[in-house]
Amino acid sequence: MGKIIDLYANRKFLEQARALGLTYSAYYDLVIEKGIHIEVALENAKRGITLENYLSMQNQTKVITDRERKISELEAVLQDRDAQLKTIEALRKRRFTLGTVFSSVALGIAAILVSLFPYFNENNNIDFKDPQQLVTYYEKR
Repeated sequence: MGKIIDLYANRKFLEQARALGLTYSAYYDLVIEKGIHIEVALENAKRGITLENYLSMQNQTKVITDRERKISELEAVLQDRDAQLKTIEALRKRRFTLGTVFSSVALGIAAILVSLFPYFNENNNIDFKDPQQLVTYYEKR
């Protein structure tokens, strides 16, 4: 029974190969090896599209699909880098703000200490133009 089915299948393949203008081995290569759907090939043959044109269209479709995939990958990489750049810019702004706040506070504290300095100076009432006060100042030292 299996041989009858094989003969019928081989006859069917041979008829389809002749309809496409191919030898049986070329037909076998296309259908079995490359996985081309024979119904599509027969429809294309009816419309006047040769197998070579069909195969080139499939290759072009694969190339376009590969290019679209690569483009989408590159767009994803660009979006990631854009997000990283935005994060870096935000950190720089934050660091600048924190640095500015810190330096402002430090300058304020320094200004307060400088303004309080005369109160800690024991010689704040000395007139250095008066010779008697100068003598007293140097004797204390």
